[in-house]
Amino acid sequence: PIYAPPAEVKPETNEQKLQKIVNELLQTERAYVSRLHLLSKEFYAKLLEEANRGSFPVDVVNKIFSNTPSINLFHSDFLLPALEKRMTEWSTTPRIGDILQKLAPFLKMYAEYVRNFDNAMELVKIWMDRSSQFKQIIQDIQKDRKS
Repeated sequence: PIYAPPAEVKPETNEQKLQKIVNELLQTERAYVSRLHLLSKEFYAKLLEEANRGSFPVDVVNKIFSNTPSINLFHSDFLLPALEKRMTEWSTTPRIGDILQKLAPFLKMYAEYVRNFDNAMELVKIWMDRSSQFKQIIQDIQKDRKS
C-alpha cells in the first residue's frame, strides 16, 4: 500500500475561535433562560397561587424567590434577544462586548439574589416540612420535569 501523509490540519483562526466562544455563550444563555422560566413560571407562579388560597404565607413565597422574576425578565427579554440578534449580524458585527457593556448595570440584580440565597434555601426546607401543599407542589413540578 502507498503511504499518504495525514492531511494538514489548519489551526483555527482567532475569528473562528471567537465565534465558537460566542456560540457557546449563546447556548448557555438559552439553557439558563429555560431554567429561569421554570423557576418563575412554574415554581414561583404555582406556589404563589397556592399561597393566595391561604395554604402558607404569600410573604414566604416572595422571600424565597426574591427578584428571580426580574432576573428572568432581564435575560429572556433583553440579554438573550440581543445575543441572538447579534449572531445573525455576526459577519458584519463580530463582537458582543458592546451588548454586555450596555446591559452590565442590570447585573447588579444578582447582588440581591446572592444575599438572599441562603435564607431562601432555609425557607424552602422549613416549608417543605411545615406544609404538605408546599411540598406537594415542589414534588409535582420536579416529577413533571423528569418525565
